[in-house]
Amino acid sequence: MNYPYFRTFLRKSCSGCIPSSLSKATQRRPSEGDFISNNIEGKVVVITGASSGLGEVTAWLLSAPCASVVLGAPRTDRLQSLADELIGSGGKALAVTTDVTHCSQVKRLVDTAVQNYGRIDVIINNAGLMPQSPLERLKIDEWN
Repeated sequence: MNYPYFRTFLRKSCSGCIPSSLSKATQRRPSEGDFISNNIEGKVVVITGASSGLGEVTAWLLSAPCASVVLGAPRTDRLQSLADELIGSGGKALAVTTDVTHCSQVKRLVDTAVQNYGRIDVIINNAGLMPQSPLERLKIDEWN
């Protein structure tokens, strides 16, 4: 994976907490004074759209220092691979196959997070979906 526009950001903020496929930075854990502060320590973060792009990078940035991440996305193989990589790097991660266009799957994602960690502190709704009409038309049914 190649995210050239993140390279400078990652080098300055969290070098070492993400794999070399996302950053060529030296491999080290974030330390005090780095971009991620300790106020995320011990938090449980649910991330939708976590199997690639911003969701994946967010998972790396938050799990490396000390947050538990619960990853949701429809691509099971990529999602589980990411969770395994995060765990292998010392993070806490759980993969839950989730298509956000199905309310029952979103409920399962939330329920799984609460069952495993006892609570949810942060939800990052990063999953992308394309509405069929402009938002101002308020065709809510098209979003579900």
